[in-house]
Amino acid sequence: MRQPAPRGLYTEARMRMARFFVLVVFLSPITVFGAVVPTPSITPVISASPSYQAPRTPVTLRAYANVPKGVVLYAWVVDGTEIARGLDIDRVTINTGGEGSAQSVTVTLTDTDTGVEGRALYIIRPASVDLLWEGNTYTPPFYRGKAYPTGGSSLVVEAVPYVFANGERVPKSNLVFNWEVDGNKLPESSGYGESVLRIAPTRFKYATAVAVTVTTPDGALGARTSVSVPTRTPLVVLYEDKPLSGTWFTKATPALTRLTGSEIAFKAVPFFVLNPKNLTYVWELNNEVFEVSESDPSVAVFRKTGGGEGQYPVSVTIEKPGSIFERASAGFDLAF
Repeated sequence: MRQPAPRGLYTEARMRMARFFVLVVFLSPITVFGAVVPTPSITPVISASPSYQAPRTPVTLRAYANVPKGVVLYAWVVDGTEIARGLDIDRVTINTGGEGSAQSVTVTLTDTDTGVEGRALYIIRPASVDLLWEGNTYTPPFYRGKAYPTGGSSLVVEAVPYVFANGERVPKSNLVFNWEVDGNKLPESSGYGESVLRIAPTRFKYATAVAVTVTTPDGALGARTSVSVPTRTPLVVLYEDKPLSGTWFTKATPALTRLTGSEIAFKAVPFFVLNPKNLTYVWELNNEVFEVSESDPSVAVFRKTGGGEGQYPVSVTIEKPGSIFERASAGFDLAF
């Protein structure tokens, strides 16, 4: 038969257990309250305006950080040279370099109370893009200007980017082109190497606004530009047409032209039409329609008969049948 433990031993064991629990209760929280609190850090981020910088233009850099006002010192360094230092100077404006250049901009933030610092780096790599445009319309020989689009024609715009990486110009095939017309994005015309845009100009408006953003695939480098392409109505210009030398495209017929010989011919030349062969020509002398050669209705011949003198208005109207966009008139006074 098991003998019960003496009362003194039982009491001593309970006291030992009580001391153990007391130590557990009082010692365990020491680990919690003794945890190390991390020192607050400063992590600035630099942004640029504009986002894509053009060569030799101002750019504003701003440092963003979750810091209080009045206690943080900002120090801005460009290519190793400090350009600004002071409390709360969170932005600076500098001029970019030329195409293919790179500028290193560093900002250091220092908490004047704690001495904690944070630093950010931004590399400026200016790039540019040119927009070349042309209307898909007719212009005569020796014309040195642009072919303007009309309401019924098409418009071709080409982007010529100058984006450099590692000192070398990035090929167009390696760039992403994002096109916009009148503020509307054109995803179907955008993408890798899509440097040419073919669209119809904005109808019944004076101009079509075209913009393009060209970037590297990661978006780190790029350029943006825009152009307002004017829409013109067709023109018709009258030139003297000589039997031996042909049409004198170098000089338009003046408002008053004198017939010094027995005969003179004029040619009506259209500008900014889709196809001059699809036009009709209506000539008038002294406000009366007269017939011209069917083989070349753009040319009218005037002959002097009799010995009288006079001054008569001459006009021509060109028109594409069924089109509301292709119609133009011109005229002058012919003196005998």
